[in-house]
Amino acid sequence: MEMKLALVLTIRELDFLFDWEGQDKLQGGSKTSDSVNGEHIYRVGKGIGEIKSGLPTRVKLRSKQA
Repeated sequence: MEMKLALVLTIRELDFLFDWEGQDKLQGGSKTSDSVNGEHIYRVGKGIGEIKSGLPTRVKLRSKQA
């Protein structure tokens, strides 16, 4: 229960941006061919799926709204 509460309070304060375009530029390409229907995150096979390229993420504080 404590872990769920900590997660909820953390997520309310932060924005998570999945930076696939930045990751593609770092790898030297403009668009990767490893996507399905334009999406980079996908599962294959019967086992537990892996997140492609380690899920490049940028985290920033959420701005306060009035």
